[in-house]
Amino acid sequence: MTAWLDIVGVGEAGLNESARHLVAGAKVVLGPRRLLDLLTPTPNLSPQGGGTEGGGHPPRMLEWKSGLDAMLAQLTALRGTPTVVL
Repeated sequence: MTAWLDIVGVGEAGLNESARHLVAGAKVVLGPRRLLDLLTPTPNLSPQGGGTEGGGHPPRMLEWKSGLDAMLAQLTALRGTPTVVL
């Protein structure tokens, strides 16, 4: 099985270079609205969907649902899709 999920921490300075590389290669970025809002001003990380690595579309930004069970169900539905969780 191919790895499909990366979990990235966001520090005070935002994403480091390796985290930005992971986000750019994802088809979906899942996280809280406040962190997703930090990414959307970047031209190659707008909420369209697809992953910019290799010339694809920017990743789709999804706000995670409230409650652990709901968020885990949301994440499980993405299984197999290159995804980054913030």
